[in-house]
Amino acid sequence: MALIGVLRGPRQIVPGAVVYDVTRSPHPADLVVVSPEEHELLFARGTTIERAYYCETVKHWDDRITPGLTRFAFVAPLPRVDDFRQRYEAHAEIARVQHPAICRYVQHFVTHGTEPVCAAVSELHFADEQSMRDRFYLDANSAAVVEADISGYLDRDRTWSILSRLSADSR
Repeated sequence: MALIGVLRGPRQIVPGAVVYDVTRSPHPADLVVVSPEEHELLFARGTTIERAYYCETVKHWDDRITPGLTRFAFVAPLPRVDDFRQRYEAHAEIARVQHPAICRYVQHFVTHGTEPVCAAVSELHFADEQSMRDRFYLDANSAAVVEADISGYLDRDRTWSILSRLSADSR
């Protein structure tokens, strides 16, 4: 289980949560906060919650490499896909092979949240930005392999991502 918040506001420590500083986002965001427990989260004055999600968490792998960059993917299913969770959870096996730069992969399946189209929030952790760029795909066929898997259930037009770095206060 996890509580995930996309926030606007000052850098801060959030007790009981991991805080990421947003480096790039298509939507207003300064911080992403991930709490592995259900408890009240206290934010600094001047903080606005832009989006929030209550989720069931599936941790797929952790290579024990300290991540320098984390991509949060806010994933929307295609309309009328009834088996989204099963198919997206199985996607982790393909991601493990086709995305060698991911050193830690976690999927959070949204049970309720402020954004009705978001069905999952995925954490893709990378050693650094260079490894994400250079080794995002295993080889020239990887993009096609991934596309063949997700094209029947994932809505690319409504799925979006945030790039972030672990806040110095969360280390």
